[in-house]
Amino acid sequence: MKKRLMRIFLTLLVLALTAAALPAADAGAEAAQDGGLTYTEWKEQLFSAPRFTFSHHKDGIWRGTCAVYLAPVQDALRLANGYQNVDTNHDIYEGGYTEEGWLFVRYKNDKGYTRVGYIPGYEVRGFKSSLSMRTFARIGAVAAGTIPVTDNPVKDGEAFTELNEGDSFTILGKYVYTGNWWYIECTAKGKTARGFIPRETAAFYPGEDVADNLHQAPVTLETLGAPEKSPLETELMGYVVVNGKEGDDRKRVRGDATSDSKWLTSVYPGRRYPCYGIKTGERRKDWYYVFVEEDSVWGYVLGGFVTFEK
Repeated sequence: MKKRLMRIFLTLLVLALTAAALPAADAGAEAAQDGGLTYTEWKEQLFSAPRFTFSHHKDGIWRGTCAVYLAPVQDALRLANGYQNVDTNHDIYEGGYTEEGWLFVRYKNDKGYTRVGYIPGYEVRGFKSSLSMRTFARIGAVAAGTIPVTDNPVKDGEAFTELNEGDSFTILGKYVYTGNWWYIECTAKGKTARGFIPRETAAFYPGEDVADNLHQAPVTLETLGAPEKSPLETELMGYVVVNGKEGDDRKRVRGDATSDSKWLTSVYPGRRYPCYGIKTGERRKDWYYVFVEEDSVWGYVLGGFVTFEK
């Protein structure tokens, strides 16, 4: 009897240990199956990373001298040895409030250098931004080498930190109004900071949330290429080159194949844009469905303004 009970006990013990191990195995299998984004999905996020601009207030916003931080959190990095300020009673650019209630600003410091940062909401209480709430993407990335990070997107300003190979950071958007930059969030001097890295030269890998990122080559603006499919599920069919030479008038990209549809952005003479379809519009004119990568915009440009290339 005792031997029988002992066998039953041992059998139950083995079953219990096996069952305890199964969830971990299942979790691992589930993580492998649903382990975040695919590499293609991650690249699509880069293609659609939001572009942002600032609204100019030539005479200031009249909130006096305000503290400026490099991220919209109280313990974020603050330059000038922790005393970075901006006099809001003078020329300033604002980019709207963040979800955290901080005002996103671009300004010049007392040495004439452009800076971008955040003013705590309580310091600009009562100011009403003309822009909608500022929202950013959250795209994980890992530096493939040394990348300087600056808070000056107008000229190649001095870097306040560097990303080293293997450092993780988050891509928030892109800034192409002055220069060509990724806007990122990283850790600098042990604190949260946001700044700009050059899109042409910065090379990085997908972040840890990408399931199939092993053995992938570093991504640069050159290797990013063009999306495989458009929002209309059409595939890349070729490229269009905008007619004319550099300095000629830009051409409008519209939301549909009509001259009175919404103006979304512009394309520039001599530049090349990926094309995903041709649509016959008013007066039987052809319109080309293109992707304007720097603006993350899909739209139509009139055929008479471009030359199609396969």
